[in-house]
Amino acid sequence: MLVVVFVVVGLVFVYLGWGFFVVYQERQQMGRIAQAIRAADAWKSAIEAQYRDKKSLPRDASALPGGTPKATSPYGKVSLDAEGILTITLTPEVGSEAGKTIVLAAQPSANGLQWRCGSAVINPKLLPGNCRSEPRR
Repeated sequence: MLVVVFVVVGLVFVYLGWGFFVVYQERQQMGRIAQAIRAADAWKSAIEAQYRDKKSLPRDASALPGGTPKATSPYGKVSLDAEGILTITLTPEVGSEAGKTIVLAAQPSANGLQWRCGSAVINPKLLPGNCRSEPRR
């Protein structure tokens, strides 16, 4: 009888331990994704400066004041498309979400630019709260 109790208690600890491990892995991945998004801050600032000066979104990085921003992150590579939309492609260092993309789109408003952030391919629970909508293109 005592052996059965020890086995059951042991299985409960294994189950709980696995749950904590999964949560830990998700939190690690969330942090890495957030760092990849923060790497786009220099790009966003350059786009905002270009919009203030010329009232248009840049068509490529060469149109940005100062050229291509030197933002780096081991977790994501930032690129700018012809519509002025930033795309962050996650690197293998992120984990299981590697190769997936996050889109940052600037929307002109009365106060300058408003940024929308989201991903159609990444589980929303892994994204920061302000990055859970699909940006309008």
